[in-house]
Amino acid sequence: MTASVVPLPLKGSALQSLDATAAEMLAGGGATTLTAARISLLLGSIQAKRSELVAVIDDLQSRPSSGNAQIDRINADLCVDAIHGLGHIDQMLRLLEVMQPDTAIKDPPG
Repeated sequence: MTASVVPLPLKGSALQSLDATAAEMLAGGGATTLTAARISLLLGSIQAKRSELVAVIDDLQSRPSSGNAQIDRINADLCVDAIHGLGHIDQMLRLLEVMQPDTAIKDPPG
């Protein structure tokens, strides 16, 4: 199978790069379906972003008081929002992981 048989989105699509990489992965035998390749790539990307956000949270939580109440409040608010965002990322990862083993699903024709 070659990447040329995989329909890719129109230019300018936010998923164009993901689909191109997924098609290469599929053509190279790195995945059984285009959907499995997409899910695998999304998992890797989101896990990397999660790690970055955890580092930001750790940094915010380890900062000593600046002595400026406004800056300290902003840092505290950023930390709360980052932890909230981490919860959303974890939820997305759980959903993708549930979908990942289901590689028996065939990609739609087209």
